[in-house]
Amino acid sequence: MHNFKTEIYSGSLLELIENEIIDLLPSKETLILSCDWIKNQVEEKEFILPFRRFKGYMSRGKIYTFNDRDFLSVDNEALTAVYDDLNNYINSCKSYSELILNKKIIMSFRTDNELIKEKKLFKHGIVKTKLREHGLKLAHLIDSGRSENKKESEVTFIVRFLKSMHPINIIPFPNSKHINFKDINFKNTRNDLAEDPLIQGLLLSFLNEYIGKHYMLDYLELINVDSSIIIQDWREIAEKLKFTTCPKTKSNSNKREIEKSKIKRKENYNKMETIIRRNFYLSQEYYGRGLVIAVRELGFYYNHDEIIDAVYNSRFAPGCPAHTSWENYGYYTKTNGFPGWANEFIEEL
Repeated sequence: MHNFKTEIYSGSLLELIENEIIDLLPSKETLILSCDWIKNQVEEKEFILPFRRFKGYMSRGKIYTFNDRDFLSVDNEALTAVYDDLNNYINSCKSYSELILNKKIIMSFRTDNELIKEKKLFKHGIVKTKLREHGLKLAHLIDSGRSENKKESEVTFIVRFLKSMHPINIIPFPNSKHINFKDINFKNTRNDLAEDPLIQGLLLSFLNEYIGKHYMLDYLELINVDSSIIIQDWREIAEKLKFTTCPKTKSNSNKREIEKSKIKRKENYNKMETIIRRNFYLSQEYYGRGLVIAVRELGFYYNHDEIIDAVYNSRFAPGCPAHTSWENYGYYTKTNGFPGWANEFIEEL
């Protein structure tokens, strides 16, 4: 297995699929069995269905109920745990909820609800897998966490479960947390190629061929996605798309300086005024007031002025990516999460 954390990879998307990804997938037979495993959980109302948390439903470990059907807010850890030993889990357990409630797998990285945390109802932490050790992640091919600004219901949450937790909607892919994508020979719309719509469509089309058209079409129908998303000549296109992955490296001395900076930052936060917001937000109005912004729903906080001081010349100054928004509206905002360039300034709540 190629170690993307330490080794450069260069080639086409097709080469990546054929030389690396295909060997990391569960067998075709296991993926087919997983389709029935997932479908049975939807049909049996006794099962609690986990879903990847999203805006408005961010509290990991909290159960949301619609029409007497229970849904559990989680992150990607439960899916990662099951995918790592998929054949074993789908043959020995009836559902995700059985695995989670019996603490056979980790539910999520952390539990946000204090009562649930105190009662220790679920197992939480980080799932360690060979994929992660080698700089890969499980990438969703059809977005499972986006808020679609419509009234949620039992039906919409079932679809979220199917998008979040179904093994045929995910694929191992180099993790941008550990690598940089470079020398890209096509017009990508995302810095993280795992989130680029063209790459997602090609990978989904590959899985359609791998598992069998019948099973993928059934899945797309369940989540209300048109089958035209499948690219028939995916192989020819994937052969033309080329890129390089380079490991992200940090010296030990740099790591120590970052840790010292974080400790000092937390000490300073206790002396500063805190404002609660629903999302990541920087503004000219707030600048100079020495504020800490806490985004409770998303579980993080940051020193407002520290970020602006650090990134102004590369983000908000004339000629920079966010200058127009900053100049015309006086603020910069991000609805889901926070921008990658602010990562080193973000602290978990």
